[in-house]
Formats: sequence, structure tokens, C-alpha cells
Amino acid sequence: MKIALIQMKVEQSSFDINLQKAQEAARNAKSQGAEFAILPEMFACGFNYGENKKAILNGRNFERDFLEIAKENKIFLSGTVPHLEKNSQKPSNRMLFASPDGEILASYDKIHLFGVFHEDRHVACGNRIAVKKMPFANIGFAVCYDLRFPEMFVSIAQKKADLIVISSAWPHPRMEQLRTLARARAIECQCFVACANQSGTEHFGSNAIQYCGSSAIIDPFGNALCECKKDGEDLQIADIDFEMSKIAREKIPVMSDRRPDIYFK
Repeated sequence: MKIALIQMKVEQSSFDINLQKAQEAARNAKSQGAEFAILPEMFACGFNYGENKKAILNGRNFERDFLEIAKENKIFLSGTVPHLEKNSQKPSNRMLFASPDGEILASYDKIHLFGVFHEDRHVACGNRIAVKKMPFANIGFAVCYDLRFPEMFVSIAQKKADLIVISSAWPHPRMEQLRTLARARAIECQCFVACANQSGTEHFGSNAIQYCGSSAIIDPFGNALCECKKDGEDLQIADIDFEMSKIAREKIPVMSDRRPDIYFK
């Protein structure tokens, strides 16, 4: 299966501009033979939580916008959008997995919220791990900061995920941490990891965050099958053979050799 990483600069609160950019990138990916495209975290809106919530309350349906991209391009699609449940005060950071027909196949709400930025004040926390069984592979999902929590990825691996899809907005100066953690998660889980990261700069008043790009698809042995450039927008595609996950697990049976009875005493 050919998987595309869409590395894009997100214009904060410029919803239509971002959606058009994502639409064009998905169209480009499809034209190059991609069957599955991955968008970065909060690709349609950025991180102005107040404006995002206001847009939803005023009728903006980010999920519908996302599904239209998948349907119009006849492509499997993942990415995160703000999602507000009824009677909830805070939207979740929801990853969606859509079919080429524009149907939601799976969703995952970000579990680990970034305490440094007080994300919990603005975002509803997820409470479940998601692995979707597809005819071609089992797919697990994670979002950005989740990468720092190996226990979550082990749980996904135990559900026999062949691929873990990650949408992120990971900044400088921690680019090497992103690369290292993505490889570590692929190696320890013995599956593919496909991470689509933002690029560009987002402003928060007098402060600014520069996202580091460096999106990549890593195989179960820790090799990068494709990598986007460090900064700037990019599109990279890799052809995935999901049998490699099974081969890696047969060679070194890490999951059956684990000793959780010892670890959590």
C-alpha cells in the first residue's frame, strides 16, 4: 500500500485556506499513486482553542470538511480536528480515519495532553486506545505528545497493529527527539510508524512556535522508508509491505517475552 505524508504549514484560524491546501495535497498524493494520506495535527485550524470552539458553535463542521477531502480524492485519510461533544465544555483533539467513500472508519481522541502548555485547560482528554482492523492491515492511532508514552504503544502493538498512524505538531528545538521516538516506537512495537508533522511558524501573541517538519515513515526494523524535509511543506510517499510486521515479530518475539508481572510491581 502506498502511503503519503502531507507536511503542511497551518494558518491559524484560516479554516478555508487550510482545507484547500489539504485538499490540493491529497489530490497530489492520489495522482502519484497514494492510497492513504496522513495529515498533521489540527491541520484545518491550528491551536487557537477559543476560535476553534467558537467556529464549531457557529456551525463549522470540521469532521464533514475532512470527510469531503477523503471522498473527493477517493483516498483513505487520517488527521486530527477539534471535536465538541454535546454537553461538553471543551473539544477533544480527535484523529479521524476515513474511507475513500468519505465514511468514518475509526476515531481516536488524544489521551496525553501537553501539560507544559496547559492543554488540559482547553482540550477534553481521550480515554481509550483505538486499533482498526482493515482487510489490508490493523491500524493504530496516536497524536503528537503520545509518542513520549511507550506503554500506550505497547498496548497498541498487543492488539496486533501493523501500522501506527501519528498526526503531530512537533516543534523545534526537539526535532531529534521526534525522530528518535518515532524510530523507537516502530522498533519496540515491531510495526510501521507513519508520522505526519506540521511545518512553519504559529504565533501566540508575542510568542511563536516553529514546527520542525521531518515527517517520516519508519519500518518495523527502524529504517526510514521516506522522510520529509526538516522545514517547509512537503509530500513524501512510501510503498508499505505489511508482511514485514509479521516477519519482525516472528524473528524476535518481543511481545511474548515481555514481563509485565515484574514491571508494574
